[in-house]
Amino acid sequence: MPSEEARDEAWHDALVQRHSEAIKRMLARKLNGDVHTAEELLQETFLTAWLKRHDLTEDPIRWLYVTAGLHLENYRRYQRRRPTVELSAVEIPMRYAAPAADQTDHLDLRKALEKLSEKDRLIIDYRFYEGLTDEQIALRLDLSTVTVRKRVSRALGRARALLPPDWDPDAKG
Repeated sequence: MPSEEARDEAWHDALVQRHSEAIKRMLARKLNGDVHTAEELLQETFLTAWLKRHDLTEDPIRWLYVTAGLHLENYRRYQRRRPTVELSAVEIPMRYAAPAADQTDHLDLRKALEKLSEKDRLIIDYRFYEGLTDEQIALRLDLSTVTVRKRVSRALGRARALLPPDWDPDAKG
């Protein structure tokens, strides 16, 4: 990344190129796979980065994650204030009424992950969705690699405990 004096469009393009996929994955995960909303929030995050470019550090990855999280919270607040449609008044076609048999394991896993604490979900997200190593997670969270390994292990144990006893991700439906 260029020095602070060169915070121009090329700097911003490089920032987007370098960090957009990781930020988008984090947002999409927190939005339960809603990629379109994640992309909108990603754009807001990088617009904010452009507006505050002279105040940012040389590699503002932590700032980007925090800012994306703040935009997500603003979005959720807005969604809570919007009027909702009464579901009983809407007819749901049968093909959407129940998940397919091959999707039930995926739904069980998603429900288990949603029940975990934010700290546990974050460490699982970094490891399995973003594919970060223990060292990369440690740098991002300002922890030791041993602590990261313990947290990953504990988070996976908590997630397994929340899954049905007969849950098998390798079973073919």
